Amino acid sequence: MRKVIKPTIVGSDRGKIQFTQYRIEHKQLFCLVDLPVFHEKGSVGGIVKCGNISYAAWDIFPIFTFIHRSSNGKTNRKTRYRPLPETAVQEPDQPVFIPQEKTMNLTDAKYKDFALVKEMMETPEIIRNFNFEQTSQITDVIRASGRLFLTGEGSSRIFPAKSAITLCLQNGLSLVVATDGCRQAYEYNLTDWAVFGASNSGKTKELVSLFDQLHEAGNDKLFGLTANADTPLQARSNDTIILTCGKENAVAATKSVVEQALVYRSILCKLMSCDCVALLSQAADLSTEVLSAEYDSNVIGKIASAPVIYFAGRNNGVAEELTLKTNEITRKKSDYLEGTYAVHGIEEVMNGDEVVIVVDPYDEECEKFKEVLVDGVGMTVVAISSKETIFPTIKIPALDGYNEFFQLMAGWNILVQVGVANGIDLDTPQRARKIGNDVVG
Repeated sequence: MRKVIKPTIVGSDRGKIQFTQYRIEHKQLFCLVDLPVFHEKGSVGGIVKCGNISYAAWDIFPIFTFIHRSSNGKTNRKTRYRPLPETAVQEPDQPVFIPQEKTMNLTDAKYKDFALVKEMMETPEIIRNFNFEQTSQITDVIRASGRLFLTGEGSSRIFPAKSAITLCLQNGLSLVVATDGCRQAYEYNLTDWAVFGASNSGKTKELVSLFDQLHEAGNDKLFGLTANADTPLQARSNDTIILTCGKENAVAATKSVVEQALVYRSILCKLMSCDCVALLSQAADLSTEVLSAEYDSNVIGKIASAPVIYFAGRNNGVAEELTLKTNEITRKKSDYLEGTYAVHGIEEVMNGDEVVIVVDPYDEECEKFKEVLVDGVGMTVVAISSKETIFPTIKIPALDGYNEFFQLMAGWNILVQVGVANGIDLDTPQRARKIGNDVVG
């Protein structure tokens, strides 16, 4: 590890930009970047003080600007472009600080021609125009049943179902809500349950088989959720909600996942007091903000170079869904670490070049994550949060009833930028299919 030469802070621009001066080869240089920087034998690094802790990193500016002020007073401004080499920290027990260089956003030409990105960017208007009243009659049946089972496969289940269960438990509803995949649900006695099955295609084999079984068992509370009319799922459902989002051309489901989650939310909102309907327009505007955000190129670079991306967070479907999206969008290996699982043994097989993305981290557990993962393993931890954390943080807005949606979309944004950084064709996976297992006939 190279020795850090601490610079002298000589000024600031209203607290936003700091200037650092030092002497090298008898020339005085003033560096101007988002954070104070310094040179040592051709290297570039950054140092920032947060409270009583100083964070330092080496060689992590892919682009930087410096001002050379010679002895005769002449000023030359030059820009240098650098690759993204390894980083080093000031002290072993302190995390690498990643400065706020920016990357392109999803509305940029670099991204916008992908079907995946186009579908992501359609999501805010789907939120804005969502009809909360379309589930009124179904809600009456569910209320009378007192038990609701949400099923489907892959992205049609993970976030829509688990975020609904979280909302139900957070608000103390008497309605019992549960979820599992269709084949496992085949082993359950769901005769008296209202069952909602989600399948974009309406042809998912496991779900169609489950509804056949439940129909034969006399269950007349079967509801379908699909993007297509006149499908095997609709034929087996007592009532069906047809999504308005339209067909998705990308293999990775995005806008449909959000609309499916809103359908379930519209049911639960009729059973409790909430402002979700009144906040639809604001949620749509904030979703656009999240999807259009410019993220730190150094954070993206770290994730892009990682052989494995872990997602840690609550069992509300966000981190787990992003784990699946990582495979489909970036072609990287990924794993979902529920809750604080990341610091309960798996660190034994983690490596320093891997990355953990923590979604909405618990304040009480951040120091433990730093101790075990950053200091212990030497890996990078990045947070997705509406507030600052001790980790490099992807900041998102907060709005009651929609925070999980923003977290999910921020994750989409990250993964698209990682995929593009690695030259991935976002729309054409080699093996993954839009319909994982469709019914024949």
